[in-house]
Amino acid sequence: MAMNKTSILANNILTTEGWLSDQLLTIEDGIITSISTLNSSPDSVEQQSPTNDLKTKIPADCKVNYLIPGMPNMHSHGFQWALSGLAENYSRADDSFWSWRQLMYKFLQILQPEDLEIIAQALYVDMLKSGYTSVGEFHYLHNDCSGSPFQQKELLSITMIEAALKVGISICHLPVLYQYAGFNKQLLEKNQQRFFLSNNNFITVVENLRQQYQHHSMVNIGFAPHSLRAVDIENLVEIEQLLATDKPVHIHISEQKLEVDSCITHFKKRPVELLYEKLDIDHKWSLIHATHTDENEIRLMANSDATVGLCITTEANLGDGFFNMDSFSKSNGSWGIGSDSHISIDAVEELRWLEYGQRLQLKQRACYASENKKNTSQNLYLDAVKGGAKSLGFKQGDIAVGEKADFVSLTVPYCYQELTPEQILSKWIFSKRENWIESVMVSGCWVVKNKQHILDDFLRENYAKILNKILSNC
Repeated sequence: MAMNKTSILANNILTTEGWLSDQLLTIEDGIITSISTLNSSPDSVEQQSPTNDLKTKIPADCKVNYLIPGMPNMHSHGFQWALSGLAENYSRADDSFWSWRQLMYKFLQILQPEDLEIIAQALYVDMLKSGYTSVGEFHYLHNDCSGSPFQQKELLSITMIEAALKVGISICHLPVLYQYAGFNKQLLEKNQQRFFLSNNNFITVVENLRQQYQHHSMVNIGFAPHSLRAVDIENLVEIEQLLATDKPVHIHISEQKLEVDSCITHFKKRPVELLYEKLDIDHKWSLIHATHTDENEIRLMANSDATVGLCITTEANLGDGFFNMDSFSKSNGSWGIGSDSHISIDAVEELRWLEYGQRLQLKQRACYASENKKNTSQNLYLDAVKGGAKSLGFKQGDIAVGEKADFVSLTVPYCYQELTPEQILSKWIFSKRENWIESVMVSGCWVVKNKQHILDDFLRENYAKILNKILSNC
């Protein structure tokens, strides 16, 4: 098989060691195989290869100005994107996540597999253009509109995975176990029947997907208990043992105060405490939201090397609350970001409001910085990339030899050209108004070039049809 090889000449690259200038990157079959420093960076150069005696000619279309690692999107409910922004009207005096959820259920009563395919493709293109190069798809939509299983039980999972591959974004697909409406094994409501899988069917779905995509470098198959209110904890212990691998495991936890209170009522323990008592939580686990956690739970999460998934814009939109980032970061906890319900698909906005949330609570500035690591923007970006990559199981946490070639190329407005790379990153995260992302590479392939994706025209027409259908029936 012929090797797919390409080169990039970058004026500036962001690595975990900081910014480097005038770098030549060689990529083979989607992996960075060499990085070397050039003394100059003309439009076209001939440079001795670091690995052999061949000459590698670097064409002008592979020259970029600012190259940064692609951002992993830890947490996505793809189907919810079509609903984003359409649930902003008054419904009742105590409007909350729980009332928003009822509208989401209504939307699901009309969603067909062909609708989901278009929604997912359009969503994933938008993610790429916003700097996300991989996605954790937390997928709990399994059955048809009546709640009956499809003949191919993993049909909707395959729909999501194939949508990601067609668009060109790496996907960690997480089939979700969702069996109860609340603690103490409350029966599912009628409008939750699309989520249900028996233990045997759930295991079959996960194993079939793992077998089908086991050799695909852009697909990882983990699994996800939805939450401690939607699964029986003892059953989860058995499922986890049956599916025990080094694959990712994600779970919603402590997102809502009512959820925490209900867990205490039924188990005399807070959710994170209960989870850690019953299971061996380690690096492969991701705890999504973890909003309402106390200091003991913060220590448990940080010490176990689990990754916390923060979805700031969704948590804000639903009125969830603030995660205790101050304590967690002081405990060297691992974290990443996700767009969740996709009320916003913008990695910059997630990072900006993560920092601003801490500033509003602590009433100080530069919260995610220290004497040894002074640049808030760089700290936020690199730590989110590192935690997100670990969470999704992709080797993409740095621009370094041996890492997956997932990059974002920034085009900086003319008025900022004289700023240092550190200042450019800070401008982008805390001050930008327009999208600076020019091109995006995933696994060594440019999937966005000059802000354009090959599916733009197709999706512009077909997504509009799906949205019109939703608006006329919800």
